[in-house]
Parts: sequence; structure tokens; C-alpha cells
Amino acid sequence: MTCITDKNINGQLKYNIVLCGIKHCGKTTVGKALAAVLNVPFVDTDDLIVERDGGTRSVREIFKTEGEEYFRKMEADILTELASQPQKMVIALGGGAFSNSFVSDTVKHDLGFKVWLDTDDRTAYERIKAEGLPPFLQNAEDPERAFAEMNIARKEIFRKWSDFQCVPSATPEDTARTITDRCLQ
Repeated sequence: MTCITDKNINGQLKYNIVLCGIKHCGKTTVGKALAAVLNVPFVDTDDLIVERDGGTRSVREIFKTEGEEYFRKMEADILTELASQPQKMVIALGGGAFSNSFVSDTVKHDLGFKVWLDTDDRTAYERIKAEGLPPFLQNAEDPERAFAEMNIARKEIFRKWSDFQCVPSATPEDTARTITDRCLQ
């Protein structure tokens, strides 16, 4: 297991902890709980994209209005900046960040220690459905199946890039404890 703290510097993080997973896997809620446990900043890249865009539109609106290329280039710029920050933090990535062709493999590597929150498709689909299905799912003949099919490719990417796979527990706090128990040495 990779050690992500340096005991010689009072347990400070040596790397960012990056949470990845399918949409609605709990990256933000677990990320906030983990950042609180570690006493480090929490950053959600979707929030940074909204902020950088002017703060008046949601990620979904930005993607729909400006297109995928605009969105992915902005995401790539943000990830590049985060990978080079000296301050270590917990980072929640959007589901497509590791498949973003505008992000170099070097940046993907340099982001830090990557934890894949492996939430089952059914749970994630119920969460996204409660929020309101995005257009590509609204127009699908079987939205739940379309969601699961989209996640097949994403899960392969998370498997490739993650350093640790974690099935989220009952609460974000429990999941944060699992991550710290398994990853911090």
C-alpha cells in the first residue's frame, strides 16, 4: 500500500487524495468528510469549473451550452493547476476527468493518490434520477440501462488510474475512516 503521509513531517499529506467514480457515487460528501478528518482543504473540480465560468450556470448548463470541448479544456486547465499546487488537499473529480483527452497522463498521475469510490450503478442511478435526469438519459429508451452502459467504460478507466478501490460505506464519515485506515500509514 502506498504511504500518502510522511511520518517525518507530522503526518502531513505527501500527495493530494483524489476521489473519482461515476456520477453520484458520493465524491463530494465523502471528500468533505475526508478533508475534515485530515484537516486539509477540499476542492470539487465541478465547483471550480462553475466558478471559472462566471458562477451563474451549473456544470450541466455549461456542458450543454458551450459543448464538451469547451468544458473538457476548462477541466484540463483546472486539473493541471491542481496537480502543481504545493498545498495538499482532497480533490473530487468529475466522472469523465480521467477520460479527458486534454489532460495529459503526466497530470493525471501527478494529481495524487487516487481513490475510486466504486458505487453500484443502481444506487448512483437513483441519486441522479432524484436530481433530474440529464438530457442524454431523458431521451434514452431505457435511461437506467443507458446510465449503466456509460459507466462500463468509465469503470475501466477508474480501475486503470486508481491506487485504491473503496466501496462507500453507509455514511460519508464511515467511508472517510475506511480510506484513512487503509491508505494512511
